[in-house]
Amino acid sequence: MWMYLIGLMIVATVLLMCFLPKPKNVNDVSKLDRHFTSQEQMLIEEVQLTPKELAEKDGREGRPAYVAIDGVVYDVSLVFKLGMHHGVKAGQDVTDKFVKSNHGREILQKMKVVASLKSEK
Repeated sequence: MWMYLIGLMIVATVLLMCFLPKPKNVNDVSKLDRHFTSQEQMLIEEVQLTPKELAEKDGREGRPAYVAIDGVVYDVSLVFKLGMHHGVKAGQDVTDKFVKSNHGREILQKMKVVASLKSEK
């Protein structure tokens, strides 16, 4: 009896996954287009973090949680509890993960800008 119910649940899950519409903004790189205030633009131009410095902002042991998205570093400490959010770790460039997520441009627009990510050469 239990096996029948488990099998039925699996079939129902597969059917739902096949027929439910995918969120429209998944894999949509246009959601990276963000408007910056003059103060945010100043921070981006004047404050740069290296990837090593970004890695130190991992949200653990009382440290702030920062992530980089499309070359801009954001403070996500309020959302990344214990340095993680939906399996994504703070302290790194998460551009690809953001693009693949359900989050839209409005989420990016609300994030607090703290710096730009200095490219590795």
